[in-house]
Amino acid sequence: MRRAIAGAGLALVLAAPAQAQGPGAADSVSLIARGCCLDDVRDGTEVTKFEFEGNRVLSSKTIRNALFTDKSGFLPWSSKHRLDKMEFRNDLLRLHILYQRHGYFDVRLVEYSVRPSGTDKVRISLTVAEGEPTLVDTLSIEGLEDVADAPPLDELRQHVGLRQGEVF
Repeated sequence: MRRAIAGAGLALVLAAPAQAQGPGAADSVSLIARGCCLDDVRDGTEVTKFEFEGNRVLSSKTIRNALFTDKSGFLPWSSKHRLDKMEFRNDLLRLHILYQRHGYFDVRLVEYSVRPSGTDKVRISLTVAEGEPTLVDTLSIEGLEDVADAPPLDELRQHVGLRQGEVF
């Protein structure tokens, strides 16, 4: 599948993976349905563990830094992070957006688990299927032929920051 993006004299053709999920991949209703036990815990419960599975391209630290939900520190003086169910639901969408920003438009949240762990504590895990990256198939700069003092196209391509064959 190929996607075309054009604007301001720049045209891109992206080669998307054949198994592309389409725009419905981040549908919030289906994301919530992929999880377990969120309704069984209450807001304000301490998050003692927050782990990720299936992530190869983005580190767990990168993912964690992009989300609102976080785990508590293990030292006695560390801050205690509490579960906010609404923000956690938003984190499921943030995860999808994070991967899109890194060129993985077809990432899927396989499942998540929010499980009670002792008194007033919860453990969270997210499992993702990253899919294939979307690559730049064609990069062209058009419409500058009649512009006086326009730099050479090869020079402009160097400043775009995208290269043919690289992850979009």
